[in-house]
Formats: sequence, structure tokens, C-alpha cells
Amino acid sequence: MSDRQATWQGASIAPQQTRAIGCAVGRVVERGDVLAVEGPLGAGKTLLVGGVAEGMGLDPRQVTSPTYVIVQEYGPAQPGFCPILVHVDAYRVHTLEELESIGWGEGELFGGDAVVAVEWADRLGEELGGQSLRIELAHSGERHRELTLRCDGGAWLKRWSALCRGLEEAVMEPGTCPICKGKAWRGLPPYPFCSKRCRLIDLGRWLGEDYRISRPIETSDLEEE
Repeated sequence: MSDRQATWQGASIAPQQTRAIGCAVGRVVERGDVLAVEGPLGAGKTLLVGGVAEGMGLDPRQVTSPTYVIVQEYGPAQPGFCPILVHVDAYRVHTLEELESIGWGEGELFGGDAVVAVEWADRLGEELGGQSLRIELAHSGERHRELTLRCDGGAWLKRWSALCRGLEEAVMEPGTCPICKGKAWRGLPPYPFCSKRCRLIDLGRWLGEDYRISRPIETSDLEEE
């Protein structure tokens, strides 16, 4: 990594892992950030943006492809709780005038309080500027994807170590859900469970006293080794 550039490369073996990578990005974004998401059809761009929303504390179920409306906004249930995510699809954008018609370059998209994620960002040339985080997805099989994240200086370098820690966790082998024994993907909010449902089942068992501590807790159990 140079003083002005940083690159991370990794692989996703399942859609849940692509979403977990998006979550890792969403946990470190700041207001005004721009995410340039690139990749062919079916590579998982919208799935990754859904993970970004989840990592930001937004409802990922809001996130759909904005191809036909070009731009969508996803906000928190309580205003001010976390940034708004502006989701742009540049697939059908061909001219600067079309960009300007959706507020490109005006305060509500750039330089404001929103985080902006742009799919098909490579179609915009230099319009994004050089301070965005670029996320490239490529097919490497029916479900496998190769991902490359890079930044060219700016505020992203200050967060790069924290981002890489989250990314490395996301691409680790999944654990086993203690409730249903299915795969539990590291980096997603329900972990070590596979889903919110299994997490609630576990909580219900504790509240219903289905679980028991095998013996009384002793002082030595609380001491650090």
C-alpha cells in the first residue's frame, strides 16, 4: 500500500458472503462517502449495496435495483439516527444532462450528509472524482465472485485498516448455527446464528429457562488466564 493508494482482494463463495462484505463497508462509511460499484450483470452489485445498508443500520429489505428509476433513497426509521443511503444505477445514463437531472453534483448527492452508492460507476468516467471507494465484482463460477476494493487516497486511507479487518472476517469460513445447524456467515448481524429467527429462538430458550448452567459459577471462571 502506497501513501495514496490501497487495494484489497478477496473471494465470495455465496450470496450471503457478498452481503457480509457489503456490511463490512457499511460499518465504516461516513456521511459524504461515495461507493463506486462495478461489475457485469448478475455479479451481485445490488446484493452488495443491500449489505452496505445493513452495515449502516438501515433495513436491507428496502434495497432494490434502481435501474428504471435511476436513483433511490433509503433512510433510517428515526431521522438523524444514521446517514441516508442514496442508491444510483448508471446503466441507463448516457449524458451529463441526465446526471444533472437527478441532482448530480448538487448538495443532496455529493458533499452532503448522504452516503452514495453508484452501480455501473464505470459508465460515468471521471464524474465520480478520485475520492470514491471503488468496489469491483467479477464472476468466478455460478455462485463465486472475486472482489477488489481500492481507494486513491483521501479519507478512505484513514479507515483502511478497520475496513480490511471487517472484510477479512466476512470472507472467513462460515460457522455453524447453534439452533438449526445451518451455515452462519461471519460479519452478518445475526452471527453466530444464521438468521434473526434462530437468534430469537435462542433468546426464547434462555427466557423460558430451557437452558441450564451445569454447575455454579466459581471465582476462577471469571479470572483471566
